Amino acid sequence: MRSWDRVDSTPAVLAVANASWTVDWRLVLEGNLMWDPEPRSALQVADVLAMFYPLPSLTCFVDLNRGQEMGADPSQPATAWQAATAVASYAFSSRGAVAVSGEWLERAPMRGASLEGASWALSLSTTYDLTPHLFGQLRYRTDGVAPLTREGRSAVDGMLEATLVRGFD
Repeated sequence: MRSWDRVDSTPAVLAVANASWTVDWRLVLEGNLMWDPEPRSALQVADVLAMFYPLPSLTCFVDLNRGQEMGADPSQPATAWQAATAVASYAFSSRGAVAVSGEWLERAPMRGASLEGASWALSLSTTYDLTPHLFGQLRYRTDGVAPLTREGRSAVDGMLEATLVRGFD
C-alpha cells in the first residue's frame, strides 16, 4: 500500500498481509500483519481473529492484537500495546438480539516518553426491530482505566444509552 508521509509529505510504503481460513461453517480464522519500514514511525501490528458459531443463532468472535509504533515526530510518544476483544451476539427472534462484549487494552513503556496503562470495557445491549424501517437499541457500557504502576489511580465509569434508528432503503 502506498501513502503519503504525514511529516514531510513524501511517498511512504505500508506493507499489509492478510490470511483467512474458513475451517467449516462454524469457524473462521483470520490473521493480519501491518509493517511500516519507515524508521521514523516504525509501525508493526499483528492481529488474529476467530469467529465461531456454536449455535445457529449465536455468533461469537475473539480478536487479539499486538503492536508498536514510534512517533512520527518528537511530540508523539512511542507506544507498544496489546489488546483483546470478545463479543457474543444471540438472535432470540428474527426481530431482536442481545449482545455482550468485553475489551481490554494495555500500553507498555518503550524508549523515552511513552503512554502506559491498561483500560477495559464491558457492554450489554439489546436491539429490537419495531417496524421494517425502525429499530430500537438499549445499551449499558462500563469501562475503566487502571495504570500499571502502584502509585497510579484507577477509574470506572458506566453509561446507559437508548437509541431509536430509522433505516433508509
